[in-house]
Amino acid sequence: VTYFALGSIATKQNSALKERLGIAEKRGGTRGPENVWGSAAMALICAFLSRALPEYSEMFRIGYVASIASKLSDTLGSEIGKAYGNNTFLITTLSRVPRGVEGAVSLEGT
Repeated sequence: VTYFALGSIATKQNSALKERLGIAEKRGGTRGPENVWGSAAMALICAFLSRALPEYSEMFRIGYVASIASKLSDTLGSEIGKAYGNNTFLITTLSRVPRGVEGAVSLEGT
């Protein structure tokens, strides 16, 4: 629930600009079930394995938290970068690209 709420808030940041640039999420910036399920798949697997293999439960609990934390940070960074990124660079070549390009990073989104 927290992931969905924070992701939705981040997605709606500066949504008018993202719409104008054609980089906004579908459905007017509203996150859908596929965003949550796609992100929650590894967490769900870790939760299941934590119960199924109790001798490894601590490891799977760490995996659960890590999967949610990494996906949330990726979502927040992407949405903040699309909304406020002034200087975006392609991570593989360090060449400047417009905001919203897949693989682009910015100081604001980082």
